[in-house]
Amino acid sequence: MHSGFKFIFIGAALVAGILASDVIFQPSQSELTSLAPSLDDHCMLTSAPCTQDNTVMTIDRDTVHPLVPVTLEVQWPESESDSLQLSLEGHEMDMGAPRFILKRTNGNLFSGEIILPVCTQESMIWTGKLTDGAHTVFPAIRMSHE
Repeated sequence: MHSGFKFIFIGAALVAGILASDVIFQPSQSELTSLAPSLDDHCMLTSAPCTQDNTVMTIDRDTVHPLVPVTLEVQWPESESDSLQLSLEGHEMDMGAPRFILKRTNGNLFSGEIILPVCTQESMIWTGKLTDGAHTVFPAIRMSHE
């Protein structure tokens, strides 16, 4: 084979390999969406208890406002952890991923303060993952400017 063809063939193989790895190993948006729990799978938090997998969650008010602290209390049976980790994402728009720590206060009770950032919409829903490191539940918080 002529050496010029060898270089073209090697270059084409390298480009094909790079593009193939992007196509083969990158999950599509629909695959990413199917891996995340739907909004229906989340426990919408209010001052009334919301239970998911024997975990009971409440916040200290029904309407959450941006930049106003709200207390989240969680009854988490049989957890060995001294704290829980909460990560949130905006459901309607990307607002970053704020993270919070809830500390064990008494027995199976954990508590922590949450402050949500300002959003350009009148209201939005924050979906989350709350974990003790061994088990995860999925809370959601409705935030409003009103």
